[in-house]
Formats: sequence, structure tokens, C-alpha cells
Amino acid sequence: MKNKKKNNNKNKHKNKNKNNNNSKNNNNNSGGANARRLCPETQPVMLHVVVVVVDVVAVVVGVVVVVVVVVVVVVIVVVISVTLDVCCSCWCRFFVSLLLLLSLLLLCLLQIKGASC
Repeated sequence: MKNKKKNNNKNKHKNKNKNNNNSKNNNNNSGGANARRLCPETQPVMLHVVVVVVDVVAVVVGVVVVVVVVVVVVVIVVVISVTLDVCCSCWCRFFVSLLLLLSLLLLCLLQIKGASC
């Protein structure tokens, strides 16, 4: 009887050790934080795609801003030239030039705000 109990206890300890080793191996194979990482082959490709998309968006936004600024300046010049032809008094010219300065100041502020974003 005593021998059987000793053998049973030895077998229990052996089984516990085997289970512990298996669980350690499983933890090592799962990788923890490593399991969440992307494959090294796909990571640079995805990063490159993101950089290209951001560059294209930046170029498109820059072109749109330049076109809008040019159109606004042309409209202001046309309005001023027509207004100066119509009214010849000093007050009229003063207000038109003040309007031009305010609109240019507004454009500059918009450009600075767009650059800071």
C-alpha cells in the first residue's frame, strides 16, 4: 500500500511538472505583445501607402488654396478698377483702398491659419 501511495504521489508531481512546462511553452509561443505586431513584410508597405496618401492630400489642398487666393485677388482688382472708373471722389477711392487692404489682411490671416493646421 505504501509503495502504491508513493508511486501515485510521484506520478502526480510528474504530471504537474509536465503541465507547468506545457503552459510555459504555450505562453512563449503566443508571443504576448509580439502577437499583435504586424508582419515585417506588410508593415513598411502600409506605412508607405499612408505617407503617399498624406502627400497627395497635402498637394491637392495646396493647389486649391492657391487657386482660391488667385481668384479672390483677381476679383478684388477688377472690382477696384471698375469702382475707380465710376467714382472719382477722394472718399470713394479711400474706402475702396481700405477695402482692398482689409481683404488682403484677411487672406494673409487665412493663409497663416491654414499653415498652422
